[in-house]
Amino acid sequence: MKISILDPSLRNHHGEFSINLGDVIIYQAVVRFLHSVFGQAEINRISTHQYLEERHYRLIEESDLVFIGGTNILSSDIETYNQWKLTKEFKHPPRVKNAVLFGVGWWQYQGAPTSNTTQFYEHILSKKWIHSVRDSYTQMKLAEMGMKNTLNTCCPTAWGLHNVDTNRKNIRGTDCVFTLTDYSRNPTAILV
Repeated sequence: MKISILDPSLRNHHGEFSINLGDVIIYQAVVRFLHSVFGQAEINRISTHQYLEERHYRLIEESDLVFIGGTNILSSDIETYNQWKLTKEFKHPPRVKNAVLFGVGWWQYQGAPTSNTTQFYEHILSKKWIHSVRDSYTQMKLAEMGMKNTLNTCCPTAWGLHNVDTNRKNIRGTDCVFTLTDYSRNPTAILV
């Protein structure tokens, strides 16, 4: 079996990691889950940060499944804000079809999706498979476009937490690993 992942954790097509550590952490969870389900399938990683080249389209077309892994990559207006470089011109649909969302979220809290955005997502996203989204907001936005084949699974990094008490008030420890988002700062917020 051959799988392609449109991967936000890659900064470029040379395999360098993104400066967004959160995307790297999410990718590790995505690939761990894919290996647990598909065993030793061949997994090809393709950066979402650079435009696809012919060799990437060939990999995608030869793949049995194409996943879009993690991150808040979806938006309401792809012509204004588009985190994945599938096409330079939105007048022509990209050659990617039947892609499956894998723990994906919506970028910030935007208004209704534009008609071009709806057409773009309808073209590239699978109608056959269920898409994994990370929150109810993303699920609602996709439903606004007529996509009902979604499931709110939360972020793939949390999938291994079954049977773990995740109530933060009950957790006591001396160490903590966390990440901060640099693009939406609120210096007056107080962490509780």
